[in-house]
Amino acid sequence: MTSAVLLLLAALSRRGDAQGLAAGSGAGISMPEGMKDFIGRDYCGGPRWERFYANLAQAVEAHNEYDFPACITLLGKAMRDQFLPIESSEGAFECSTGMAAASQVLANCFEASGMPVRALRQRQWTSILASYDYQMKGEEYIDQSQWPLRWEDTISSMLTTKAAVMRTIEDRRHPWSREPTRKAIKSAGVVSQKDLKIAIVSVCDYNAAATPLAELSKRNKKAYADLHGYDLIVHTKSPMHHDAFTDIADIYPSRPPAWSKIDAVMEALGSGHYDWVMWMDCDSYFMTPEVRLEDVLALAAAEHSGGNAGQLKPSERTKARVRKLAAWRPSNTTTTRSKLMRKFDNLVEKIVEEERLETGDHPQVSRRVSQLLLADSDIPALLGKEEGLQLITSEDGLMLNTGIFFIKSTPWGYWFMHKTRSMTFNRSPMTFHPWWDQTGVMWWLSLPVQLAAFADANSTLEGDYNDKDDNLGHIPAVHFLPQKQLNVYPPVVASMLKTHIAHEEGDFIVSFSGCKIYSSQSLCNMLMVTYFTMVPGMADQLPANSQFSFSGMEVDPMASAPHVYPAHQAIVVGGGLAGLTAAHTIMQEGGRCLIIEKAPICGGNSMKAKSGMNAVPTAAQASEGIKDSVQCFEDDTVRGGAKRSELVHELCEESADALGWLKMSFGVDLPIVSRMGGHSQPRTHRAKQFFPGVAITYPLLDRFEKLTKQANSQARLITNAQVTELLRSPDHERVIGVKYVDSNGKEYAEYGPVILATGGFGADFSGSSLIAKHRPDLLHLPTTNAVQVTGDGIKIAENVGASTVDMEWVQVHPTGIIDPRNPDARVKFLAAEALRGAGGILIDQSGERFCNELGRRDYIVSEMWRHQGPFRLVLNSKAARDVEMHCRHYQNLQLMQEFGSAADLAEEMHIPAGKLEKTFKVYSTAASKSASSPAGGPYPAFASGGSWDQFGKMYFPNAPIAAADKLHVLVVTPSVHYCMGGLAISENAEVKRLNDSSRQRVVNGLYAAGEVAGGIHGSNRLGGSALLDCVVFGRIAGKHCASYMFGPKGDCRPFPKCDRL
Repeated sequence: MTSAVLLLLAALSRRGDAQGLAAGSGAGISMPEGMKDFIGRDYCGGPRWERFYANLAQAVEAHNEYDFPACITLLGKAMRDQFLPIESSEGAFECSTGMAAASQVLANCFEASGMPVRALRQRQWTSILASYDYQMKGEEYIDQSQWPLRWEDTISSMLTTKAAVMRTIEDRRHPWSREPTRKAIKSAGVVSQKDLKIAIVSVCDYNAAATPLAELSKRNKKAYADLHGYDLIVHTKSPMHHDAFTDIADIYPSRPPAWSKIDAVMEALGSGHYDWVMWMDCDSYFMTPEVRLEDVLALAAAEHSGGNAGQLKPSERTKARVRKLAAWRPSNTTTTRSKLMRKFDNLVEKIVEEERLETGDHPQVSRRVSQLLLADSDIPALLGKEEGLQLITSEDGLMLNTGIFFIKSTPWGYWFMHKTRSMTFNRSPMTFHPWWDQTGVMWWLSLPVQLAAFADANSTLEGDYNDKDDNLGHIPAVHFLPQKQLNVYPPVVASMLKTHIAHEEGDFIVSFSGCKIYSSQSLCNMLMVTYFTMVPGMADQLPANSQFSFSGMEVDPMASAPHVYPAHQAIVVGGGLAGLTAAHTIMQEGGRCLIIEKAPICGGNSMKAKSGMNAVPTAAQASEGIKDSVQCFEDDTVRGGAKRSELVHELCEESADALGWLKMSFGVDLPIVSRMGGHSQPRTHRAKQFFPGVAITYPLLDRFEKLTKQANSQARLITNAQVTELLRSPDHERVIGVKYVDSNGKEYAEYGPVILATGGFGADFSGSSLIAKHRPDLLHLPTTNAVQVTGDGIKIAENVGASTVDMEWVQVHPTGIIDPRNPDARVKFLAAEALRGAGGILIDQSGERFCNELGRRDYIVSEMWRHQGPFRLVLNSKAARDVEMHCRHYQNLQLMQEFGSAADLAEEMHIPAGKLEKTFKVYSTAASKSASSPAGGPYPAFASGGSWDQFGKMYFPNAPIAAADKLHVLVVTPSVHYCMGGLAISENAEVKRLNDSSRQRVVNGLYAAGEVAGGIHGSNRLGGSALLDCVVFGRIAGKHCASYMFGPKGDCRPFPKCDRL
């Protein structure tokens, strides 16, 4: 944070140059008359703001000197001066980004002072201020301003703080804070009042041709209101509440429609008919009809100030006084609006005082509010006078939730609505803010907290900046319910908003707020239709297909919130090459993707690969004159141990496209081609400067990580998190998400179709491991696998009925390297097959060759079992130059030794020098004869023909091996390397069901790619095919998962398709 603060200090000296700077045409909103005065301009000028800069500069210096109390005091003064007098406090929006930057520094100071709740409030305040410039001037304006503030970082830091603080706040408030509404009411033991007169108010002004929301919302609300006898007031057009102020509000008709919320509520309150008015956004449904509004009010009353909620039912006299306020008109109709507002405030205070005197109440004004009143006499004492419960709302994943709130019919309640609306008078900056309704309520609920904290220059951390105020403010009239008990989000929307408040059975209200911002209209429509049918008794009220087309929507009346498809994201479990390939493919198809990685960093076994990636036919092969074909590759793969199947054909057929995709999309260049064991042609590609695993995997990882940092990104990444469960729909027919545990042991859920890319199980040797279950004979061996490769994906998939295949086929690699410093280490580095492809030979304890070094891995291992170790892999100087990067790597790890001659190596092995010299001579002779007559030898050869080598070797790269040549030697041993077995998949990478005779052959919503999938390589995998497998089936899984995610018509695609992100 300090670097950003230093930038802020530097920016303060340059502010004069930025005044009046044009910044474009805003954020794409319509421009009503008068708005052009505010779009894209910076109004941070004049004496008012000069004082602000001076105080802010001192505060930044205090911050950088770690004097956080001084920083807080100075920032308090800087910000307080901008908020007073309160009648023009919204003038702070004239320099929103500057004020937001100051608030962000203040949040840093609070965090450093051990006050996370205060820090959270400041980050929310930062977002309130920054959102104004975001909407009016655009994200680019904020990001390119001289203030060191970035819009996406502002939201991200707030959400991060929120995640760290909110659950703690909820836990310490009430035992039922995280329970669904229905259960919380029971846990709290509340008894609701039955004689309350309540109105539900909403405005549903949506285009019926684009979304069914308006019609569905009205039907949902009407059914609920009729059930309990509430009045329902739904405006289909934005209402205009006429009073002493709107009569002369000449610009009123040009304001954004969201402002009608406050008008609609004031109109209902002013009627005097109701005890409480509930505002409910159109994009929200009642989900649990048996929960009454009176139950929710009683729950809030039970929580409020230890039960000090006052009477929930206002007297008739009180409601009559609200009518009097609504009907008030000034005697002098030419009075200016500012004078009108002062007169109205005085009238409200008088009415409230009369009410207090008549009821014999004696309000207690808190010390903070007393200081506030002394600080500015224009602030109405009402902020501290109205005790008891007057306003009920909640706090959602971002900040205050003004989409649903209850307000009591009292003078204070009407005054509060009036003060909120008054922010748009006098052509203030807020006049044209499209989010004004939300920002206005948050402003007036949050501002007293800000001002009270900054009441005077003598405020101290100990006395004034406590961190225990979980109810957000010091207004006794307001109560904040835990978000879970007022409204929640569909899990897919909760995931978009990065909040843990996701719908489950028993929750009261579900909201679709934010859905359209992060996803397509089609997906949002799908959610709206599906949730409508989930409410008991509402499935048969789905409207006829008249104004809106419901075709293509799979409405499942038995589904519940998390089980909606299409989804807004896909979840990839595992961040190796298969997972990264799948993720990038999904994003190129136009979708969003979340990667959940068990390890601290992504890469997995893929990053460790040293040999290369097979592909045919390629430009690199053509440049070397190598004649190869898909059919030849497929034949070699089958001969190497695989069954001839559609999966094998896909692996080979798609290999060239996979290589081309890496180059075109990520610039991966693999120009070197070599021959691995079991291949009849050189087709294994690698890079010049980096090992293949790094050269291929890192560009994908780097690009993905960069994408996660972009605004409205398609990419998300969670590391240090282990997925423990696949979530299923109630009918168990499809996978709809995952549960995972973070490094602190906390459990979370994410929703969407799932691609498993978790790798094999070659690093788990425990008694309950898959190795112990399927290949206990291998438990004594070391492994080349990363420690996180423990079969998690296979296990969780089996728990949802997935089928496995070839689990007994576990590949033991012949050349795990023995570290001379730690020969018994369980995890071994791998001596890449490329070393044998370059001409390395294997010798046993006596110095003799015992196999065809380019044979299949299982064949070489079986020959090693028949001979006595230790075994050594020996390269001459020419072969070492061909794989120089590998040799240098092993030498740096102190694994590879160099010997000046065969005699030196023989001395190390304690054998006669003549033994090694004979081995080299026989080998070199066979190589020489093979060069002159490749297939004319007397020994059976791999594939076909005759070999001059007794072990059937046909190719002798970098031969001969001279006894006097410098030798490069590794001591090697068989090691568990790769699991050919895994989840059974279709040719579309869908995971198959355990029982294929069921009506569904695959587990819908579940895919697999990479080593976690089985059935491709059979009993033995050829070298160079692992990375290929990851890319080929990662792309297949990504494409088919994206298609599933976008819905039957593909119209839920949130981003356009592209070839390169």
